[in-house]
Amino acid sequence: MEWLANVSIKWVLVWIGALLLLRALLLRGRGWSFSGAVREFVEAALVAVVTVFLLVRPFLVQAYFIPSESMHSTLLESDRLLVNKILYRLRPPHRKEIVVFRPPEERVPEMKDYIKRVIGLPGETIEVVPKRLLADGRTLMRITRLTASQGMRENYQTEAEIGFTFPLGMGRVVVSGNTAVLAGGPGDDLRVAVYRPRDAVRVGPHTVTVNGKTLLSTVWGKITTRTDVSQWGGDPELEGRVVYVDAEPRLILVRGEKLTLDPGHVLVDGRRLVEPYVAEDPEYAMPPMEIPEDQYFVMGDNRNRSFDSHAWGPLPRSHILGRADFLFWPPHRFRLIQAR
Repeated sequence: MEWLANVSIKWVLVWIGALLLLRALLLRGRGWSFSGAVREFVEAALVAVVTVFLLVRPFLVQAYFIPSESMHSTLLESDRLLVNKILYRLRPPHRKEIVVFRPPEERVPEMKDYIKRVIGLPGETIEVVPKRLLADGRTLMRITRLTASQGMRENYQTEAEIGFTFPLGMGRVVVSGNTAVLAGGPGDDLRVAVYRPRDAVRVGPHTVTVNGKTLLSTVWGKITTRTDVSQWGGDPELEGRVVYVDAEPRLILVRGEKLTLDPGHVLVDGRRLVEPYVAEDPEYAMPPMEIPEDQYFVMGDNRNRSFDSHAWGPLPRSHILGRADFLFWPPHRFRLIQAR
C-alpha cells in the first residue's frame, strides 16, 4: 500500500500505455471468448488506473503510510490513512488538523511526504517554553535536554537567543513537597528547596541545614555559595543562593512558599495552547517566531522525536497535500481522524 500511494505520474503513464498496447493486441482475437474476457479485464483496469491515478489521487483522496514514531500516540508506525486532497482547495488549514505535506526542499532535501499537526497559523507568533521549576509561580529554572547552545543548533532560528537553561540530558525531575531533585543527568544530582523568611538557614564548611534539617552534606568537597539564582533562566527578582561543592552546583535554596514543576508547552501569541494529544512535553526551548503570510507551523505529537517546524521552519501552504481524515488499517484502529 505504501508504494502504491507514492507511485509517480511517470509510472502511471507507463502503465496506461502498456494497458492500451495490450488492449490493442487483444482486439485482434475477438473470436476467442478467453481473449474477449481478458480484453474486458484490461479495459476495466485501464479505466480504473486513469480514474484513480489521474483523477482521484491528485485531486480527491490518497492513501498514506505512517513511517515513523513522530505522531505517537495519535498515529502509529504502519498505520494507513486516507488523505482528503480537495478540502484545502476550498478553505485554509485549521489549527490542530493533521496534514500530509512535502517539506520545504531548500531546508529538507529528502523528497518524501511528511505528516504533522498544524499548530500555528499565518501571522501568529509561536514559542516553545521548556519545563520549568516555579517558586511561588515565578520561574526559578528552565530545564531542557541539551544545553542552550546545543539546542540552538537544532533550532530553525540558529541566530536566535534561547536563553539560559539547565541541561538535564536523559535525567528526570522529581518534586516532593517543597523540594525537588534533578537526578540522572550528566552531572551530580541537584536539589532545589524553598525556605520561608522565618526559617533558619545555616551553611557550614561541610553541611547546609534549614531549621536543623540537613539538606546537603559532604566529606571531601568544599562548600561555597553564590546569591544569583537566575543563572538557568530564572526570575532575577527571586532571592536565594546556589550551593556548590568543588564548583559543582548541588543545592539551590530560594525564598518562597511553594515549589512546583510546570511542563513544557507551546505558546500562541503568548497564550498557552491546550494539547491533550501530545505524547510527552517538549524537552527543548524555541524562541518566539512570527509565522509569515500563507505559511503554517507544524509539529509532531511526539514532540521530542519529531523532525518538524521547530527544526526546519514554517511550511508554505502550497506544500500541503491534504488533511488526514480516515484511518483504515489495521482494522482494530479503524476510525475517523478529527482535530481535537
